[in-house]
Amino acid sequence: MLPITAQAFEDLERAHWFSRVGVVDTTDARVVSSWAEAIALCSTIDWENFLIDRANDFRDRLMATSVRDYNRWNSLAIPVKSVAERMIVEKTHGIVRALRLPPEFVHRVRADLIHMAIELEYSQICPPGFFASQGGWYVRGHFPCGWEGAFPEGRLIIY
Repeated sequence: MLPITAQAFEDLERAHWFSRVGVVDTTDARVVSSWAEAIALCSTIDWENFLIDRANDFRDRLMATSVRDYNRWNSLAIPVKSVAERMIVEKTHGIVRALRLPPEFVHRVRADLIHMAIELEYSQICPPGFFASQGGWYVRGHFPCGWEGAFPEGRLIIY
């Protein structure tokens, strides 16, 4: 694992995830005001398609830069996925149980952090994309849950 990825995981490990949900402490994103709204947004097909498009954008850039490195995707993904999975379970278990959050919630967190780690692992070959910034929202205590406007001019929606 590259030092940049390890540092991102260390920052996430130290952070208090979801501790500032609903708090308007940024102008870089629109902040929604409830878990119900956040879950409704993160469960839409529009958000799913948006995230697939961002992942595909990164894959396309990586393939255009180095097919050889692109072909190492699984060998990079497996170790970061195991680190991410452990952390995701640890950091989401209590809030899922307390608020009875649906499986889509954990699915979204997992996708964000695994894609973040993969982008960081390739950062010496291809500039990180959308997901590299997602970890920062968890570190700041928020939950990314949607996008408004056309990408990249629009803005993220967080809780």
